[in-house]
Amino acid sequence: MNFSSVSFSALQQQAQNQVNQSMSALTQGMMRLATGKKINSAKDDPAGFIATELIKSENAGIRAKLKTTQAQGDKLSVVDRYLANMSSVLTDLKGAIIEGANTGALSEDQIVSLQMQIDMAVDAVERIFKTA
Repeated sequence: MNFSSVSFSALQQQAQNQVNQSMSALTQGMMRLATGKKINSAKDDPAGFIATELIKSENAGIRAKLKTTQAQGDKLSVVDRYLANMSSVLTDLKGAIIEGANTGALSEDQIVSLQMQIDMAVDAVERIFKTA
């Protein structure tokens, strides 16, 4: 082996190392372009990768809590509608009972009509309880 073959091997090795580095940088750049992310693996930025994973985990937890809160809000809306219906029916029932208590001023037909209103209101209350 002479000096020129040793220096050629060293140059060849340097060139190969530079090609490998360029390919690695190209691959990393292509990955970033494809994903739109600066950090795709722990190799890119270990601390940043860990922080990103923690944020993703927290975000998933927040989304789950938000979904649960929305479902609970929907349930509360349904309960509110039931309570509004119940309040309306009970107000009508109270009015019919008060009106029916004044039996001296009512005819027999009016009393029968009030009793029907009361029976219908009680049935409505039972339906609301069964469906709630």
